[in-house]
Amino acid sequence: MAKKNLKKNSSSLSREYIYKKISNLLRDDIDNGVYEPGTRLPSMDALADHFDVNKITILKAMDVLKSEGVIYSIPAKGTFVTEVLKQDVINKKSISSSKKTLSIGILAPVLSKRIFGPYHQSIMSGIQHEVGKRKCNVTFIPIIDSFTDADIYRCALESEVDALIYLGYFNNPLLSRLIKDGPPSVVVDHNFNGCTTDITIVDNVNGGYLIAKHLLDLGHKNIAVITGEKNQRATIDRMIGIENAIKEIDSDEIDLVCIEGDFHRTSGFDGTQKILKEHPKCTAICCMNDEMAAGAIQAINTFTTLSIPEDISITGYDDIQLADSIYPQLTTVHIDMRHMGKIAVERLFDRIEEENPNPSTTFISAQVVIRDSTASPKL
Repeated sequence: MAKKNLKKNSSSLSREYIYKKISNLLRDDIDNGVYEPGTRLPSMDALADHFDVNKITILKAMDVLKSEGVIYSIPAKGTFVTEVLKQDVINKKSISSSKKTLSIGILAPVLSKRIFGPYHQSIMSGIQHEVGKRKCNVTFIPIIDSFTDADIYRCALESEVDALIYLGYFNNPLLSRLIKDGPPSVVVDHNFNGCTTDITIVDNVNGGYLIAKHLLDLGHKNIAVITGEKNQRATIDRMIGIENAIKEIDSDEIDLVCIEGDFHRTSGFDGTQKILKEHPKCTAICCMNDEMAAGAIQAINTFTTLSIPEDISITGYDDIQLADSIYPQLTTVHIDMRHMGKIAVERLFDRIEEENPNPSTTFISAQVVIRDSTASPKL
């Protein structure tokens, strides 16, 4: 391994630039077969000497590649290139037109987490229905919570499927690599800049805007939001929409409080207890999904004598079956999740049939469904 000096005029190159350049060079070596799948990379000391940098810079470069799933570390043994059957994957990119039954894989980290619920079930129902109409097989690729990015990368690329649907939240570098190296694919319910395949996503910015505008139009000025997990794109976009609605009315009288949840009913229950204790002037609680809203209603009925919606309004998001079966029936944002699954399959077959179609993003519209859980605040 001939020694390289990437620092050149070190005063003009940031450390961030150096570690990214090193990760790019190592990635190229892996792609070009310099380091075969399953082989051990040189030690950090050897790489630091090779690139004439310190070990911290090498560690940061390694972390980039680990986030893509292409390498992994074993304590006390070293760092290795992820073993995948790349030739099989390459062959699967050209799907035989004579093959009678295609196999469509669904890779969904949400399946292993407790946030999986009616929302994702509805999306998968739409996927299964559309795939069934096309007389294809559906394969669920198992992922467990303990899987590393390298484990997910290996599972996806070694799966015996002709095409893949990536459902839910992913580490973006990993997903980019999966799309590049794997069979034809689409992404559902996750959005990120630079995606090179088709995305089907909810218009969460508009959904957040519409539900917040509904509460503001009713006259609420003290509003609490129970969010989803802060790193989730849905949380970020819905919050942007809520803030846009508040900015639109241009009033200093609006008091907005945010409590972090996790899209699970328990976090709605716990978050509402905190709101009731720390923000007693709150007249509306805006939950980022219906399950958390159900938890909020439960907390209010358990710990207070407040009446919904006379004393406090509650809103949800998604309009799952729960929304109109609880008391009071929930004002929420309606999303056609089954349609989202259907569109994703249509985009996937467009991609299978056309070798290099330009990537597209399809937004599923959102609309407010007004029921019995919201009303104007008491004067």
